Amino acid sequence: MMMTADSSPATEYATWSGVRQRRHLTELVGTVLARYPIAVGSVRLVQMAFNATFRVEGTIDGSPGRWAVRLNAQGLRSAAETAAELAWLTALGEQSDVRVPRVVRSTDGLPMVAVPSEPLARNVTGVMFEWLPGRLLREEPRPAELQRLGRIMAQLHDHGETWTPPDGASLPRIDDPRMGLDDHLAEHPMLDATQRSIIGEVVDRAASTFAVLGTRTPHVVHGDLHPGNLMTAGGALAVLDFDDCGISHPLHDLAITAYHLRPAPHEEPLFAGYRSVRPLPEHTREQFESLVASRNVAVLNDIVTIDAAWVRDVLPTYVPNSVTKLRNYLDTGVYRHDVDGLID
Repeated sequence: MMMTADSSPATEYATWSGVRQRRHLTELVGTVLARYPIAVGSVRLVQMAFNATFRVEGTIDGSPGRWAVRLNAQGLRSAAETAAELAWLTALGEQSDVRVPRVVRSTDGLPMVAVPSEPLARNVTGVMFEWLPGRLLREEPRPAELQRLGRIMAQLHDHGETWTPPDGASLPRIDDPRMGLDDHLAEHPMLDATQRSIIGEVVDRAASTFAVLGTRTPHVVHGDLHPGNLMTAGGALAVLDFDDCGISHPLHDLAITAYHLRPAPHEEPLFAGYRSVRPLPEHTREQFESLVASRNVAVLNDIVTIDAAWVRDVLPTYVPNSVTKLRNYLDTGVYRHDVDGLID
């Protein structure tokens, strides 16, 4: 949760209960939907994390359908960055074999709309996508699924090497330990000096790796490929949630995925699938582990800025558990989620 210097919540929204926050976001999605040519039948909140996603059923021009509407509940992306994300999604759908959701344009022909929120003290961006059938990939994917994921990531990297955002759109650089965000941990009240020192050492190791990668040309990457952002249907995978995409290095993208798959040794089938399309990025094991660990730092640095009730609930355990995992990484050279000393 974003806090001011005197530790008071940054917005009125931040003081609300989870129920009241969800009610407000549901009201906002209604305002967003009024900008689309849809006769709404039902609206249901299906996910509330960094963004809020709603399942919408209704008709467009008399034809029934189902759609997903995403609200940027935390507002970390600029309009130019969201425009670039949606432009890349559209290009992937037209120019590659990667299965991605189609962006639905508003009545005004726009790929996104912005609606004001007084409690959040800003405009909230809404985007509508066609609903993809299937189910989310299991948390522990099978080797064959991981190989497919590796192939898809390599295809995304092939496309991202040559694609550039259109005029008026841009993507952030995420080729650093905090993925382009300011340091929100250096003076955070939930961290003591020892914990900050541990985080700082992890950041230094990752920064050394990024310095090596900096000698290679970065390009567009997904930035958040994990089972929760992959839909499976009929043995095929579809990629969701491109709102973390940015300019970085292929190895960083692979490390982000590995972070979400730990502790099981999933990298080999993932790497094998990747190698079936393009060469694996050159790296040492130490470099790769530093990037995996830096993902924990990036998520922690991000989550402490979020004005959401669910964050207030998880921070008292998430912060110390993150430090425990990072300390174990520094001691062993390997990042894992299943370490001793975690708080339930």
